[in-house]
Amino acid sequence: MKGSHVRKAIFFTLIFFSTVFFHSCDNTFDDYIPYAPVNLYIDLTINNQLQIPGSSMIFPGGYGGVIVYNNFGEYIAYDAACTLEIDQNCILSNEDNGPVVTCPCCESKFFLYDGAPIDGDAIRFMKKYKAVLSGDRVLISN
Repeated sequence: MKGSHVRKAIFFTLIFFSTVFFHSCDNTFDDYIPYAPVNLYIDLTINNQLQIPGSSMIFPGGYGGVIVYNNFGEYIAYDAACTLEIDQNCILSNEDNGPVVTCPCCESKFFLYDGAPIDGDAIRFMKKYKAVLSGDRVLISN
């Protein structure tokens, strides 16, 4: 009788961890913005505005463009497509080149520090890309 309970417990434990493992490997959380290859090299001596902490710039690439943000020396990159209005005509704007971007279609606002929606109807975070500082260049890729 005791062995039967142990086998059931082991069986359910294996099922539980298998389910958690396979779902944790699922990248569907990032599928709301269509995939587009990104491989940018941004020269900070040319784009010297990005050397100012708290500044941002938009570059061609990705699905809707690539927004690069200087978070006090750590560079962060996102796709410029709105996470609510997923359309290449609804590209996030950073008119003041600061830490907040706005969708011209739904008027949702996002904070570039972490990509979080901070105002409007959007609920998903911005799609993030890898950003690596190498000398005077920022390398952006997916």
